[in-house]
Amino acid sequence: EEAIYRGRRALAWFLLTHRRIAATILRGQTRCANILEIPYYSQTAYAFGERAVQYHMAPHQPPQSTFPVDPSNNFLRARLAEDLAQKEAAFDFMVQFQTDPVKMPIEDPMVAWDPARSPYRKVATVTIPPQRFDAPAQVQFCEDIAFNPWRTRPEHRPLGGINRARRTVYPAIAAFRHARNNTHPVEPTPALTFA
Repeated sequence: EEAIYRGRRALAWFLLTHRRIAATILRGQTRCANILEIPYYSQTAYAFGERAVQYHMAPHQPPQSTFPVDPSNNFLRARLAEDLAQKEAAFDFMVQFQTDPVKMPIEDPMVAWDPARSPYRKVATVTIPPQRFDAPAQVQFCEDIAFNPWRTRPEHRPLGGINRARRTVYPAIAAFRHARNNTHPVEPTPALTFA
């Protein structure tokens, strides 16, 4: 409990002394009733060949879910399991090209890229088929894999200082987690199935 208390104090001090970051976080706070009904943004820039883009995912599912009166700690996971047990979900995957390096900077992810300056362009549809995703073997597999945005083709590499930091931080966090859990990293394969 002492570590949690110290962590909360440090976070509070950071937000008080970095008001721009605190304001950005507050502006981005939304209550989510269903993760299949909300848009997603990359926030940082990525290469698109010789150009820079940010990513955007727009849900096909309209926002119709309501926030529970007394939500459990895992109500979003339970709602996702219920939804995907019944039907597929889909998102439009879009890119937003950088058209102004000053008003759409790569090095400052706190500056939102205005869609009026550069509209989103759909490049694909991402479909999530109906499925059960919470079997114990799947949950363990999820604990053992590691995400890193740098695992991509060079023409789609992450851009900017935040992503350069992630190139070092993410593998370090994964190594720490694997050591703490006494496990080894695993990779998904096309033949991988869960009972």
